[in-house]
Amino acid sequence: MRPKLPTIEHEFSQYRFIKVDRDENIQLCLELNVRGLPSFIAYREGQEIGRFVNGNLKTQPEIENWIRSLK
Repeated sequence: MRPKLPTIEHEFSQYRFIKVDRDENIQLCLELNVRGLPSFIAYREGQEIGRFVNGNLKTQPEIENWIRSLK
């Protein structure tokens, strides 16, 4: 997953991507109810607008389609 992120971030440069290391931020992940990794949570103006969270490996097209669906 990690090698694909720069390409995704470049393609969707209008968004700000924040990477959170689960092992270093366990409490935050508990508060956000993140159980599967990798996980993506989208916010607009401080409100959650979408979530792509499960324990399955995500492909680049799946992530890109999810981002496009947030509009």
